This record gives sequence, structure tokens and C-alpha cells, in this order.
Amino acid sequence: MPYLSLLKKVYHISEIVSKTYQKGNKDWLFMKYYHSLDVMNLGQILIESEPCLSSCSKEEKQTMLDALLLHDIGRAFEKDEQGTTIPHFLHGAEGMHYLKSHLNVQNVALLASIMVHDRMDFDFLTSEEETLLAHPLMKNLSNDARQSVLDLNKAFHQLEEGQKAFVFLVSHLVKDADTLANIQVFKKLLNYSKAPTKAIVSPAVFQSINQRSYVDYQDIQTLADHGLVYFGWMYHFYFNATRTVAKKFGFAEEIKTYVLSTLREATNENSNDILAVETKYNKAISLLNTIN
Repeated sequence: MPYLSLLKKVYHISEIVSKTYQKGNKDWLFMKYYHSLDVMNLGQILIESEPCLSSCSKEEKQTMLDALLLHDIGRAFEKDEQGTTIPHFLHGAEGMHYLKSHLNVQNVALLASIMVHDRMDFDFLTSEEETLLAHPLMKNLSNDARQSVLDLNKAFHQLEEGQKAFVFLVSHLVKDADTLANIQVFKKLLNYSKAPTKAIVSPAVFQSINQRSYVDYQDIQTLADHGLVYFGWMYHFYFNATRTVAKKFGFAEEIKTYVLSTLREATNENSNDILAVETKYNKAISLLNTIN
């Protein structure tokens, strides 16, 4: 596996295992390394199960596997040596920048899928340069990373339509597999955690979901926050194979009950906002139930 040794090096796995790595972010690095392996394994299942993926060439499938494995490489730089998260860190764009600038990776599909996997849209790719420069999230990037985003955006626009379609295919695969892996973790947390006795939906997350806007990772503080966000992502699964795997997890109704109960406590009323969220849950569950 071409990039596995790179991932181990970036996440300091050998030093962590040998207990020679003493910085405060070691648990985070170890967890994200194994998350990356989980995403790659789930992505492999999707590649084998989804016709539009399984029919791809050997070279194209390798790009997919590389993107799955490296999707979170930017996470290695998200915390400082004491384990404190850098504010408003865009790990997708920063990870892409690391591969492009430090390792001279030129594969547009690989880089693009990493850059956009932590976002609900593809505007970093599809926007024209002037619009991209004015994007509110661009200010959160370092100058060098911002330039890498602009360079990749330009490279994407120069691709032929068939090549662009492949970029989107890989990006959707990474998003779907990443969400599945995160939901697996969330379901385990639910199983090992007692139900809360008070509301635990963070106001910033509720507001973002209600306004259908981007949820900042640093606003996510509780299990209910994660449930809202993950279920929203699940509603946007791209591949039928992903929905099939998600249905087998059997988490949909469990998360729905958990999150809606805390949401009602958070708002102290059975409001239209709650009804809108519940409707979204029900639609997502119905979509899953149509899969054999």
C-alpha cells in the first residue's frame, strides 16, 4: 500500500507504540490513524459493491484507495503539541496542501477528494477564482494553503468533463465512507453512554442545522450534536451501496430517538424547528428502508 508508511510517519505511530512520543496529542494521532484505516476498509466494500465504482480501472481504484487512506492526513496538524485544537482549522484543505506542496502529489482526483471531504459542498472546486477568493472560509487557511486551493481549483477547471466526473466520483466515495466510519463510532458511544438527563444540543449546532448552513467542527460538543450532524450527512449519501451498509448498522431509529428527545429539551417546546428536523430523520430512514 503506497501511502501507508507515509500515514504511519505523519501520525508518529512507531513512536507512540514504542512510548517515545510524549506530546499531548498522541491519543488523537493514534485514533485518527485507525480511523483512516476504517475509512479505507469501508470504502473498499463500497468499491466492490457499487457498479459505477467496481467497473473502474485498476489505476482508478488505486486512486480511490489512496484518497480513502489519506483523507484525514490534515488532522495530524490540527492540534498543537499540547493537544489543543487550532481554531477553525480546515483539515481537508490543509491535508491537500501538505500532499501537494511537501510531497509533490499531482493527482487532481486524489487531492480534490481530500480537500472537499470535510465540507457539504464542492465550492472549493467548482467556484470561479474571483468567487473562491471571497469565500469566507479562505481566511482560515495559511497563505500557502490558500494558494494550493487556488492552484487545485484551476487544475480542476482545466480537466475534461470525463475527468471531472471521476473527481466527483472519488470525492463522493470518500465522503460516504468517512461518514459510515464516524457513524460506527457514534453508535458505539451511544451504546456505552447513559442517556442524558438534561438537554445537550449545543446552540451553535442547532442554529446551523436549522439554517441549513455549514456546521463548524469546533461547535460540536456533545453526542447529540454528533447525531444531528451525522444523520444529516447520511441523508446525503451518494451511493446505494452506502445506504445498504448503513441499514445493516441498524443505527437510524436509535439515533433519531436519542437526538430528538434532547432537541425537545433544548428548545423547551414542540416547535416547527423540531418538526422539520424530525421530518428529515424520517425521510432518511425511509430512504434506508427502500434498500433490500
